[in-house]
Amino acid sequence: MKRHLLVTVVGYLGLLYGALMHGEAAPLAEFVFSPAEVDVNTEVTFDAGASRSEAGRIMRYEWDFNGDGQYEESLEESKIVHLFDESGSWNVTLRVTDQAGQQMTVSKTIFVRTAVVMVRRVISGPIAPNRVPAGSAFQVTVTIKINQTVNGLGLDEDVPQGWRVSSAEGAGAVFKSSEAQWLWFQTLNPGDTLKVVYSVTVPSGTSAGAFELAGIVSSFSPRFEISVPGDREVRVI
Repeated sequence: MKRHLLVTVVGYLGLLYGALMHGEAAPLAEFVFSPAEVDVNTEVTFDAGASRSEAGRIMRYEWDFNGDGQYEESLEESKIVHLFDESGSWNVTLRVTDQAGQQMTVSKTIFVRTAVVMVRRVISGPIAPNRVPAGSAFQVTVTIKINQTVNGLGLDEDVPQGWRVSSAEGAGAVFKSSEAQWLWFQTLNPGDTLKVVYSVTVPSGTSAGAFELAGIVSSFSPRFEISVPGDREVRVI
């Protein structure tokens, strides 16, 4: 009877010690971001690979990019790319969860500058996410928000060779189909928003694989060139 009681007590103390040790082994949340200087058109890479836990590997990385306490992104990978839609100082918070279910957070401030224009590209494939069978078409939307008076604005989109582009909505631009260019000769003012929509037809003989779109928004006055951020990959199946 005494031996049974001793075993029970020792077992209880062992569980208690393990629980205490388990409580002390909170994970470490840590991240870095690059580049250090960004504006509203900069794709910022956040890397939480330095996060770790004595209780096992990190199972979940959650990100709050606007400081509102809500985690907009939740994923198993430690890296994420984010675009900030507004300038200013943003408090970015990472919350990590380890195998034991324990959590830890860390916050850092990133300063985002404004830009003459803000540009975004969204690709809509017939099969999400951005998958398209050879011989069919997908849609691309490029949105340009004007923050400063601009003259001589142009959008130049590059698609893989042999893929055909047709403009569905040009926002008042002159469209040069041979070069997939949209040109605005009028003065554009702060607050103006331009939305260009075009479709891309993938040739029927295209091999399966990943392909990328690229593009530049430029202006004569003031002079600038901005690489179009946002969606860029199309996967042919």
